[in-house]
Amino acid sequence: MMANREKNRKDYQDKNIPISSNLNSVDVENKNKRKVDKLYEQLSIDNGIYDGTIKKKLVREGHGTHNINNGEEYYSGSWKDDKPDGYGYHVKNYGSTIYHGEFKNGILKEGYGKVQLPDGYEYEGKIKDANFHGLGSLSIKVSDLTEINGSTVEKHILKLVAEWKEGKTEFVYQNDIEQYYKNRYEVFYNSLKFRILLNTENQQKQRKNLQNFVDLFEKHLSNLNLLNEIVTNPILPRELQSSADLLLKLENSYTNLNKYTNINEKSYNDCVKELCQTGLQMYARRLARSDVDNKYDSISSKSIFGDNLNSFINKFQLSELKKVLFLNPLMVDLIRKLIRFANERLIQVSCQYRSQFINIHTAFLKSIWVDYFQSLKYDLIPDRSYYEIDEKYQFYNDCYLHLIELYLINYFEIEIELTKLEVNQKNSSVKVKINGEIVVNKRKIDSNQSLNVIVLDEETGTLKSERSFDIYIGNNQSNDLVNFIENEIHPNQILVIVMSNDAINNITTETKNFLKDLGSTQIEKLNDNIDWIFIAKKNVGKINEKISSGALDMTWFVEHRNINNLDVSLFEKIEKTDIYKVSNIEEAEKQVKNSCPHYVLEAIIELLQIIKDVKITNPSNPIEIIKLRAELIMAIGKSFKYFKDQIKYNSLKKFQEDCVIPFKDITKHIESFETFYNKLEKIDFYFLYNRKLKEIDVDRALELFQEKNGNFSQIEIIKNAFLEYEKLFQNYFSDVITKKISIQEIIKKTIAQANQWDFQRKYIPTIIAGLSVILSLRVSDFIEKNPEGEYILKANNNTEYLLQPHCIQILGVLIILDINESTNSIPHNHFAEILTGQGKSWALALLAGFFSLTGYQVTVACYSDYLSQRDKKDFKNNLDPFRFTSNIEYKTFRSMCEDKLSSKNKTLRNLVSNIVSGKELFPTYGQKSEKQKSILLIDEVDVFFSDKFGIMFYPGATIYNEYLAEIQKDIWKNLMTGNLDKTKLKNLVNERVAKSLSQDNMPLYLKKSDILENHLEKMINTAIQIYKDMKDKNILKEKYKLIDDNIYMKDSDGKYVSDTFCGYENSFYYLKLKYEKEENFEQVQLNEKIFGYLLISCGTISYSELPNSYDRIFGVSGSLKDLSSAEESLLKYYEISKRSYYPSFFGQSKLIFNQNKDFLIREDKKDWFDSIVTQARKKITEDRSVLIFFHNEELLDEFYNVYSGDLGVIPFFITQNKIFDGKQEKKYSDFDVNKLIKDEYAGHHEKVTLLTKDFGRGVDFQSEAKVNEKGGIHVIQTFFSMNIKEEIQIKGRTARKDEPGSYELILCLKHLREDEFAATKNTTYEKLYEQRKEKANSFCQDKLKQIENNKESHNRTLLFFEKALTECNESNREDFIREIMQFEQ
Repeated sequence: MMANREKNRKDYQDKNIPISSNLNSVDVENKNKRKVDKLYEQLSIDNGIYDGTIKKKLVREGHGTHNINNGEEYYSGSWKDDKPDGYGYHVKNYGSTIYHGEFKNGILKEGYGKVQLPDGYEYEGKIKDANFHGLGSLSIKVSDLTEINGSTVEKHILKLVAEWKEGKTEFVYQNDIEQYYKNRYEVFYNSLKFRILLNTENQQKQRKNLQNFVDLFEKHLSNLNLLNEIVTNPILPRELQSSADLLLKLENSYTNLNKYTNINEKSYNDCVKELCQTGLQMYARRLARSDVDNKYDSISSKSIFGDNLNSFINKFQLSELKKVLFLNPLMVDLIRKLIRFANERLIQVSCQYRSQFINIHTAFLKSIWVDYFQSLKYDLIPDRSYYEIDEKYQFYNDCYLHLIELYLINYFEIEIELTKLEVNQKNSSVKVKINGEIVVNKRKIDSNQSLNVIVLDEETGTLKSERSFDIYIGNNQSNDLVNFIENEIHPNQILVIVMSNDAINNITTETKNFLKDLGSTQIEKLNDNIDWIFIAKKNVGKINEKISSGALDMTWFVEHRNINNLDVSLFEKIEKTDIYKVSNIEEAEKQVKNSCPHYVLEAIIELLQIIKDVKITNPSNPIEIIKLRAELIMAIGKSFKYFKDQIKYNSLKKFQEDCVIPFKDITKHIESFETFYNKLEKIDFYFLYNRKLKEIDVDRALELFQEKNGNFSQIEIIKNAFLEYEKLFQNYFSDVITKKISIQEIIKKTIAQANQWDFQRKYIPTIIAGLSVILSLRVSDFIEKNPEGEYILKANNNTEYLLQPHCIQILGVLIILDINESTNSIPHNHFAEILTGQGKSWALALLAGFFSLTGYQVTVACYSDYLSQRDKKDFKNNLDPFRFTSNIEYKTFRSMCEDKLSSKNKTLRNLVSNIVSGKELFPTYGQKSEKQKSILLIDEVDVFFSDKFGIMFYPGATIYNEYLAEIQKDIWKNLMTGNLDKTKLKNLVNERVAKSLSQDNMPLYLKKSDILENHLEKMINTAIQIYKDMKDKNILKEKYKLIDDNIYMKDSDGKYVSDTFCGYENSFYYLKLKYEKEENFEQVQLNEKIFGYLLISCGTISYSELPNSYDRIFGVSGSLKDLSSAEESLLKYYEISKRSYYPSFFGQSKLIFNQNKDFLIREDKKDWFDSIVTQARKKITEDRSVLIFFHNEELLDEFYNVYSGDLGVIPFFITQNKIFDGKQEKKYSDFDVNKLIKDEYAGHHEKVTLLTKDFGRGVDFQSEAKVNEKGGIHVIQTFFSMNIKEEIQIKGRTARKDEPGSYELILCLKHLREDEFAATKNTTYEKLYEQRKEKANSFCQDKLKQIENNKESHNRTLLFFEKALTECNESNREDFIREIMQFEQ
């Protein structure tokens, strides 16, 4: 049997070739027979031609050929009864199917065939009774296959060779299809298994993978659709998609193979289900893993988690197992970290207090876990956003760790004082007290070189020994230090190592490494201006380590009334108070009343309890409570810096309440995370402003004003005006709270006072008081709208939390309004400097409200749309009860220009468009309205001196026309075919215009003038310019982008905008980008509102002339000093006769900037970028956050793409066009910027944010408490500002609102020379500063000349607009067109 099969197989292989060659012999034979056949005919039968013998009635019989549709079907051979019968050759579907052999009654009885099957298979071999029978092969073409052996040799065809019987395989010799399917399935299965069961990734990624595959299974897709879903799912890994894609190519073929032979088809759904069950069990075990919990005196994870996690391990059904995915692994990891933090701290707690420590923190951590676990809702599908890494968890960790560090009780108290000696700054003194008793008091140690080691007894804290070591570079005492600690110190003795800031830079690498081995984690992070104190045991390692002096003061203070026996050796009186500092805690405890607590510790314990007990009434998801607690701890951590105010209180109980009660109040009745977050922002204001409000009274504020401004005239008038304001403010507030007066009554009284103003100064304090009290009530969230739309007092307001303007802010507003002037006239033009973070927006809001109430139209102008919209929103929210409508408008300088060219419903652009396009004209007749009194308030007024006020605004009318669209398309299509001949292009365009004249009015009107001809030539020139640029340097590539199928152009500020046009570049670059997609316009859908326009100039508006149209100009800025003589002249030009400078109510700025140390120039770009990376990394290691400002987006992109990986962290970036939040790049939006700022991501430790210079002004970056403790946000400016005021503003992004910060300049020499600075790599900051001052002076002098030159064209444009509004009609249309042509010149 086998021998016969092998013979048949050989026979098949031998005959496999002659299938096509046999045709010739059959055809020749038939032709010879036709020559002698007397019944030969050629007939048209069955849509084809029959050529052969026939019987009567035209029945085909004998030999003949039948050809249908020129070869679509062809038969040559024997016929009988009009059907193939006998030996013949049959071709179907143009050769895709071929039979030859013995036919019977039209069917191949026995022979060979090549058959193309509908499912893509092709059979070639023996056929019997129209079925596959005998030796034959089934083959199929499959793309992208390579040999199974792992080589890269491509394999395009898979075969099945077998003995066949009645269409099915009887014995299979070779089956490539099954072999490849099994191989591809194995690859796919292993890839799927690897992805689902992978546990080397973090738990968050593993959870996300499992959820994706569970979702995939629960769709219950067919095999084919499931593979297709994997291939097209963008979130699945590429290797899995690739293996699924290859299997997908075989899946259909393999499934269809079932028709011909037995197959073992897999169920991919079962495969996914099986792997998901295994993966979920592994994930549950990983999640429930238990740390070593066999220590008796520690916090165990089991005591926190209980059996909650273990309950998932014993599940087997997928429906039960998948519930483990509702647990966020970040939450579990968070609890484990907090347990570890607490246990690490527990080591340092004395034995007698450990049980208390364990109980407090076990209860706290368990409450967090239980709250979370019980809030899980398994019937709801968790939001995908839960799975994203939420950096609030990191906040939670950091803040809790900070709290744990505070809550530590020792056997004895170690107090260390390290101070510089005033007489000799090179020397320091170190004093160490144990329980208030001085054990070391060493003076005149060399702080440049010395490291001091103090050894204390573990049990009593008594001094055992003390030594100093000169560990500076070049000295060999580093070895002495190592020998002393290793050989002379008992393992249980306590080491106190002290080093002052001046010794940091001199310490050797060997000493640093030894101290790191001893347990120090901060030694590498030390730099100038930081003192270092390290406490350790040799057998335990680090006990405590502090750098700088930012730690919370845990000194015990008591009131005199709580002291039974005042012993001056135990109690040190604080000046001007009844408060005493405890010097020796152990002895002092015997002398105070039993009820006297440690108020700081008590406050911390209460705050911990608040965090533990906080609830949300209706949480939308389990993560909300975690976010809430994270934000709460962040706020509590920030409030610690105010604990130092303890000694300013007469009642320490009141101090404790002030620390705790605000947080108690905001955690009551929380309905959602959003409402809580809004309340939390008010707390920040409370701690920040209200405490400062109490520190500075009106007399001190006026002293500070005079220190900044010189002596004011009539200072008593200013003071009395404030006192009058303050009295009325307090009366209004008191009466509102006691409901003696309504909000509406205050508003009515304020409006009545404003109506009587008539420039009388006596009404100013009362108007400002009315505005301020409403603003304060709104900001503090004390009032709300009732159903009738009127504002009423909310229930349960705590008057302690009223947020009100600081006296410095009110005094500044009164001074701007000339309160000390005796004349009854409108206040003079006035600019005021208000430092960053100290209330410019509130000052502008009060001034805008004041002038609006007194009858003026007020415009609040700003260079930035972001800042303008932000302040507009705040103004509306805060002063909405006054119902200010159109009398106050917030605008950018550009929108002010647009307003100059609009009147009611008509604009200059529309008028020009109507005139030129031949539309019907409707002049506006009527009496000229009287000019309304107006006030201009400028935010960031130093932009007054920027280039914006030396240039012109060029309005243009874009007139869209379908014929112009066709013309522009024809121009570009011709260019793309290589036709750059301008004459031919002009002829083409003129033909188009000629055809349109009879159908469109616009070309007809324009043809009468030269406007159309001129613009058509501009179009051709622009298109050729773009085509040549495209073939050359492609400079315009960065200037234009397609965004949401619209063309955007980069403006002069680097922002991509869709409403600014550069001639006809926008139009032809749009066509270029669209044409490139399909290489023609037939397949591309074009938006004819984007191209096909005529751009007509509408004159010019001078930015510098805008202020002159207002009755008065007032402005505020964070930087008004250091004006050049030319800038002073500019102020005179605008008649700015008064300037004032607000003092800071936060005191001296805490910004660190040394012009020598914090200033670098690098010769080339690589060194420049490397230095930026180095300095940023240095600050990151100090647990700081870093903001890096670049001159433009191109430089930022270059740094990000090439060097950001060297930072060691993933940086954020913000430009005017885009934003990257650490997860994905997005189109710029104010919402995303606010998220980075308000959610404190950019201000979080070890975060780096790259920004363009546009965000160096007005943006308030929030920093977390940990960053502020380490020195605040660090700012790196990578370019030298041409204007000092820009530099001041960038510096102002840090060290805001009484917080610390630092700044440095890292410059590229090439850029300095491009800006025409005479610089080398050794040029100092001072020399560049002087050069900049000269440039600024020269710049402003040129600007004054430009202002005069621009005035004429500005006025001509306004005059034309007025005439076009009132005079233009059909009879004078051509005159106006000629005047428009003059704008074109």
